[in-house]
Amino acid sequence: MPDSKEKWNTKYSSKSSFWTEPDQFLVDQVALLKEGSVLDFACGTGRNSIWLAKMGFEVTGADISDIGLLRLKVSAKESHVVIRTLEVDLTNELKLENLDPYDNIIINMYKPSQEILLMLPKLLNEGGVLLICTHNWKQVEAGKFKKEFCLMPNELIDIKWEMKLVKHSTFELDSGFYDGYVFSK
Repeated sequence: MPDSKEKWNTKYSSKSSFWTEPDQFLVDQVALLKEGSVLDFACGTGRNSIWLAKMGFEVTGADISDIGLLRLKVSAKESHVVIRTLEVDLTNELKLENLDPYDNIIINMYKPSQEILLMLPKLLNEGGVLLICTHNWKQVEAGKFKKEFCLMPNELIDIKWEMKLVKHSTFELDSGFYDGYVFSK
C-alpha cells in the first residue's frame, strides 16, 4: 500500500490541474444507474463523484490517495455538493469486504484485479449497477500502457459471476482506446 499510495500522492501533488469533466461513457450511461448511492471506486480527485453528486446521487469517493481525496473534498465544497470520502487500499479484499453495499459502483480509468472484480457484486445492493470503463488492449498495442492496466477483448464478459451484462462498448477518444461495461445484479 505505501508504494502505491506514495505514487498517487506524488501524482496528485505535482499537478496543478486535472480533468474536471466526467468520463463520457459515464455521462452516456447515467440513465442505466439505479437511483441512490454510488461508490466511485478509485475516484482520484473526484471529477465523476462531483458530477454524480450534482445529478442527485449519494456519492462515496474511494481511493488510496489521501491527496486525491483532499482535492475531491475541496472541489465538492466549491461545487456545493456533499461527498463522503473513503481512504482505502482498493487492492486489498479484506479492506473492501466490510464496506456497506451500494446501489451503484463506478470504476473509471482503473482496472481492478480479478479477485477484486469477483467480490464487487457483494458490494452491490440487489438490482445494483456496476459500470466499468478503462483503457483496452489497443493501448497496449500502441505501446502506451502495460497489459495489466488494460482490459483485454471481452475480458469482463468471460467472468463467471452473478452479474448480467447490460451494455458493452469498445471505442476510441482523443485520449485513447477504451472498453466500457455496464452490469446489473
